[in-house]
Amino acid sequence: MRKDVRFNINHYARVKLTEQGLRAYAERQANENMRLRKYRPLNPANTPDGYWRAQAWEIIQFLGPVCGLGMGPLVDCEIIFEVPETCP
Repeated sequence: MRKDVRFNINHYARVKLTEQGLRAYAERQANENMRLRKYRPLNPANTPDGYWRAQAWEIIQFLGPVCGLGMGPLVDCEIIFEVPETCP
């Protein structure tokens, strides 16, 4: 049985990045830090259980350019969506 869940891309989600994903994230953040002349952490694992928690659009933005068919996995193939109970 399938259950459809409405999800707003501004809601938060959590993913656990692989070693390859962590390297790609650190490279992206180093470039962003240099471009914006500000510092953001190079390690996205910002939860006690090692997941990267961010708004879904940011995860999509990060994975888009570095994810493709035949490439190594950047995340542990599971995305946890934080859907508020008020969503239909």
